[in-house]
Amino acid sequence: MDHLQNVLSYFDQQQPLCAEHDRIPKDLYREFGVKAGLRDETGKGVLGVPVCGRGQAPGRRSAAVPRL
Repeated sequence: MDHLQNVLSYFDQQQPLCAEHDRIPKDLYREFGVKAGLRDETGKGVLGVPVCGRGQAPGRRSAAVPRL
């Protein structure tokens, strides 16, 4: 068995364990003030990304991208 087959076999063996333990309890997010994704649990945006999200550098305005 070559190295690639050994690695793929290992991945197949470990996949169920990873799938079972891949979540972090939500109470730990609250306890430590960690933000997961771009919104908190109430739906409020947690990062200021509107300008960057439109493909503009902060402080610059492009005629091709209308300001919201």
